Amino acid sequence: MKTSLLALLFAATLCVSLPAADSAAPKAANKKSSGRYTATFLPDIEGVSKEDMVRIRAAFLQAYQDPAIKAAKERLAELKGNAEFASASEKKDMRSDFENAIGDLHKATKAALTKADATLSRELIENVMDALEAKGREKAAGAMKKEAKTATPLKPFPFGDKAKETLKPEAK
Repeated sequence: MKTSLLALLFAATLCVSLPAADSAAPKAANKKSSGRYTATFLPDIEGVSKEDMVRIRAAFLQAYQDPAIKAAKERLAELKGNAEFASASEKKDMRSDFENAIGDLHKATKAALTKADATLSRELIENVMDALEAKGREKAAGAMKKEAKTATPLKPFPFGDKAKETLKPEAK
């Protein structure tokens, strides 16, 4: 009984002391997880070599730290926040603002990618950006189709004009 308690106590202290002693392991795990994230965010693109994709992924990680991209994303988030409770006509008026903000984000991303890795060609960056845009449009279209399928049809208001017509006269 005493030996099993001692073994359990020893195992518990060993488990507690190992993570504190090995502080380099979490840093390595963070590097691996960021690589997995970019691999899922930026899947291999047809017509782009694996070496170029590795360079593109590394450039994207650096580019997202660029202040111009952060400012463009903040502007886009601000517009989305303003449009959340806007009427349909106000949203229609905001369309040009959204298009300009997205254009600014694309320009900033291209410039930041070029700044992050000068060896990337303009054609390669354009190819990757076009593929990402097509992927985003495809994802949005799929989400809209799914939303349209699951949307419940509108029901008439129970106290409207049609409700009065469908009421049965009470028997006297």
